[in-house]
Amino acid sequence: MVNTRRPSDCPFCHIDDNHKCFQDDLVFTIKDGFPISPGHTLIIPKRHIPIHLC
Repeated sequence: MVNTRRPSDCPFCHIDDNHKCFQDDLVFTIKDGFPISPGHTLIIPKRHIPIHLC
């Protein structure tokens, strides 16, 4: 089940639209702060997905 609540400590919820390279209803992309290669971007889902580590 996907969590639709936006936690206040989520670093991706506070990214300014000017930094987004692409955006649609499901995802947005930003340039990586420490790119491995030219054009390295992060694809970030707009819905929060809980991570359960064992």
